[in-house]
Amino acid sequence: MIGNLYRPLLVVSLFAMAACSGGAGAMNSSVPASQPVGPQSAQATTQSAQATTQSQTRTTLSNDHNSRPQKDGSGEKGNEDVDSGDDGNGTVVYSSIPKPLKAVASVGFEATQAQELGDGVNLTRGGHLQRVRYVLSSWGCQTGHWNTNDCVTPHGATFPVPITINVYAIDTTNTSRVGALLKTQTRTFNIPYRPSYDSVRCAGTGEFYSAVDASCVHGLANVIVFDFSGPSVNLPLQSIFSLVYNTTHYGPNPIGEAAPCYTSPGGCGYDSLNVSTDGPGGLIGSPYDPNGIFWNTSTPANYCDGGAGGLIFRLDTPCWTGYHPQFEVRAQVGNNGHDNGHDNGHDNGHDNGHDN
Repeated sequence: MIGNLYRPLLVVSLFAMAACSGGAGAMNSSVPASQPVGPQSAQATTQSAQATTQSQTRTTLSNDHNSRPQKDGSGEKGNEDVDSGDDGNGTVVYSSIPKPLKAVASVGFEATQAQELGDGVNLTRGGHLQRVRYVLSSWGCQTGHWNTNDCVTPHGATFPVPITINVYAIDTTNTSRVGALLKTQTRTFNIPYRPSYDSVRCAGTGEFYSAVDASCVHGLANVIVFDFSGPSVNLPLQSIFSLVYNTTHYGPNPIGEAAPCYTSPGGCGYDSLNVSTDGPGGLIGSPYDPNGIFWNTSTPANYCDGGAGGLIFRLDTPCWTGYHPQFEVRAQVGNNGHDNGHDNGHDNGHDNGHDN
């Protein structure tokens, strides 16, 4: 069971594998899929069990479908406004996104053989689903790789990824705890590649320098937004919010090695795309299980119970303490759908995703 390997280090079930970028099928990480780490591996190429925290710069996706992610050319400073993509309407009924958004532990679907990942939560109140913002982490380079000291990314370069969000009810009578599917939406997001390797300030590490976190890091965090402004669903107080996307070999419908990006100099960006899993969850609201999240992986050893509960989308516990997906849920509550629950000072940004 992965979750029990490094329990003394509190690095339970986390994989900083930014994953496994294509290119002749080579893993873009030398950390094995069963290697748990802290918020990110300090020396991924050494396969060290000792984990340390690394921080990541951030960028958000703007509402201009033709615009680029809001970061400077060198990638030194991410957009510090984690509220981008939020118009301020409605009420936050759950949020695990800290302000400011710094260190980001994450799980890559290609690296962990995953199909779906999310969290069950206790909302502060019910209401009609309005918007979900989710934190991802991008480790891919347009050319080169994050761990080979040759990552190069031109300013503003992105790659498209269709991503699905599923919203379920929690069913306490079911051993998986997964109830009825309440809502699903698929959008194609333009995800930024991580910035180029900074050989001066981050010599020998393959990392880029983050002025926001004053350190060298591998991954670039992004906030994607799902808008449910049309006919929506009335959320139960206990709900699950999960993400699904395909990679070369994993996801519900693997893309395969015939994709042009697979043999490109940087591999496929989606193979180096991770979902943030960092923190205890529930800055507003609370996690359904403080020690577990919901996911589906085809590798039995990746589950806390070694796969005994089945290789299906289900509650995986108790080895995820302190490592929960980071997302925010807004709902229309009360008579006007606002309930004075929005923050002031938002920049009215939106994401650059496109509905499929």
